[in-house]
Amino acid sequence: MQIFKTISRSVTDPSLYADAEKIPFRKYVRFYAKFALFMGLIAALVGAIFFSPFVGIFMEKAQNEILATYPQGLEITVKDGVVSTNAPTEPLYIEYTPTMKEYISAKAPAHFVVIDTKNPVSPTVDYFRSLNSEFLISQHDILYYGKGDQIVTEPLSNFPNITINQSFLVFLFGKASFIPFLIPFGAFVFAFLSVFLTLFTLVGAALIFYVLQKILKKEFTYSESWKICVFASLVPVILGFIFFFVGFRPTFVFTLLTLIIALINTKHEPHTEHIPGIEE
Repeated sequence: MQIFKTISRSVTDPSLYADAEKIPFRKYVRFYAKFALFMGLIAALVGAIFFSPFVGIFMEKAQNEILATYPQGLEITVKDGVVSTNAPTEPLYIEYTPTMKEYISAKAPAHFVVIDTKNPVSPTVDYFRSLNSEFLISQHDILYYGKGDQIVTEPLSNFPNITINQSFLVFLFGKASFIPFLIPFGAFVFAFLSVFLTLFTLVGAALIFYVLQKILKKEFTYSESWKICVFASLVPVILGFIFFFVGFRPTFVFTLLTLIIALINTKHEPHTEHIPGIEE
């Protein structure tokens, strides 16, 4: 494919950068759209192979653990902003799932959810703290810890009428079963837009390159500088995606690599005949 050759040549072939000014702007945009499409397909493939199966396994594990932790036969009903349950006694405790326990802080409350709907009086902050729970569902409110251990009270007056039981939870997980299949599509859209928009963020790198060429007494227009940076950015974009997937977020490395590649390949006049990287 032509795009593979262009990516390879963008690093070490000065002839790619010759006569950049002669190629119309629209053809650079069209070329970068193809490059963005290529990167989008790669991202979709990575998402389908590595991330979709992981998310599917995680969701199946979460479903099994939540259904095992949720009390058998418990029904929580919300009607007109009032919560009630079929539990014979309250408060009722719902504990963390095994996976939750692996990730929560050692300072986290001992219980995940406490349900206390028999008391018509809204619970006090002190009562909530005494329960040592992440959430409290009372007759009219939900209490939980916000930022800085601040206790937040959310009234249920606007909550839809609903009955929560194990069958409802199974229904929810069934509705969410499509999520792993969305990951490749989401990865494609994210990669395509990120790469294509890079074309327009190159104005900064092109400006720096233009200034450096003026210092070096070379005659480059700003338009030509931008077009040179288009080719010089191909490998840095690919490296940027690799860095992204491994969790490395280097600042300014993309611009720095783009400038280095552009400077190396415009240091001297090319000794070989100009071979266009895109259709002229």
